[in-house]
Amino acid sequence: MSLPRITRVAWTAAGATALLALLLGWETLTRQITTAAGLLVVPSAVGVPFGPPALHLTPFGELGTAYTLTEGLAALILVAAVLLRVHRRPHAPGRTLATTWWAFALGSAAAGLLRGAATAHTAYGDASAYLTYALFGAVFGLLWGLLLGWLPALPAALAARSAPASRPA
Repeated sequence: MSLPRITRVAWTAAGATALLALLLGWETLTRQITTAAGLLVVPSAVGVPFGPPALHLTPFGELGTAYTLTEGLAALILVAAVLLRVHRRPHAPGRTLATTWWAFALGSAAAGLLRGAATAHTAYGDASAYLTYALFGAVFGLLWGLLLGWLPALPAALAARSAPASRPA
């Protein structure tokens, strides 16, 4: 049994997604964004996760290690969703752009489920709180993914444009 080879286009899409997660995990950049556009953090005031998941290399603010690990796992879910979805699609530039963008949005929604449930756990919520926070986390994750999905989709489409055409077997 042989495993299929992951293409350069799929690695580019996953790498751009991971780079975006690292940039969002950079506390200085996040602080600058939220200061410049304060309305972006309004949903966070009611417990909805801010932005797509971020890879924090150190605990973020006073939120602690559990939050940092949850964010890291959510970011890995996002990167895996993009990698697996782009890997399974043909690599025409336009199709790669759309596939990566949509995979980023769906991966952000899946990560939002986890982040919302973690928020409910932190708030010592009951079952309805878990459901509500997870649902809102998924919805806002999808919205953030649609808003920012072009960032990893663009390098993936450029990689598909320069990739050699696949030959039928």
